Amino acid sequence: MDAPFNLDFYCHTGPIARTVADTKLLQNVLCGPHPDDPMTLPCHEIVTTGGVRGCRIAISRTLGFFEVDPEVEAALLKAAQTFHDLGAVVEEIELPWGSEVMEAALTHLRMIFGTSIAPEAPEDWERMTPYARQFAKAGLRVKPQDYLAALTCTGRMSQELARAMTEFDLLICPTTAVPALHADFDPGTDDLIINGRSVDPMLGWVMTFPFNMLSSRPAISVPCGQAEKGVPIGLQIIGHPFDDDMVFSAALDFEKACTVWSDMRRNFVDAEAKRGNARI
Repeated sequence: MDAPFNLDFYCHTGPIARTVADTKLLQNVLCGPHPDDPMTLPCHEIVTTGGVRGCRIAISRTLGFFEVDPEVEAALLKAAQTFHDLGAVVEEIELPWGSEVMEAALTHLRMIFGTSIAPEAPEDWERMTPYARQFAKAGLRVKPQDYLAALTCTGRMSQELARAMTEFDLLICPTTAVPALHADFDPGTDDLIINGRSVDPMLGWVMTFPFNMLSSRPAISVPCGQAEKGVPIGLQIIGHPFDDDMVFSAALDFEKACTVWSDMRRNFVDAEAKRGNARI
């Protein structure tokens, strides 16, 4: 990655693939040092020699402050049972995180990314979507004291999660708080309601950003269920700092036991074949 975003600890280039095994292959290609990027880490080839039997897994339904759709929560609890059936010990934990976490993340993102997209020419502001225009203006309003407070909050979050996971190998939680949003959803103009409550339309449903903030902790998202409308529901598996091996081992085990994604793909391919379309 190029500066400035390779210097932003929120930013990550990660693989996406159809299976955990393929994700592991691509991660092993992406990882390692590069002379053009001073923030790259020493090469760490993923080694998955064991599964989750005997592991201790913490589960958090809300990470302390999210509203979570009932379909997502049900899929998470079913995933927890799957890990239990695989031989892991699964226990629910409470995290002391609150709305200050989201505010810290928004402050950071506005300061770094919002400022980067702010146009220099006045006439270009009107060419932006409402979301992008609002985000850029918010970035220009961030004060240095606000950014310092956001970094302080992130440091405190790291300490709190480390204490909560002292006796655990992994943490699981939803990937998103809702199964999906409408394709034309605009967080600059649209409201978002979950469980009858209004939430922040930009990050109030995105349960991945705390682990961008705590960027040394590897996290992977795998399908763990299917919502009534047909979309897959994601499960996050989060490890201790730089323990990619454990995260991938757990994801591989879970994928073998939970066939939601492979079943959805097979049904899609079969339906396309019946329509006369080429298999993909």
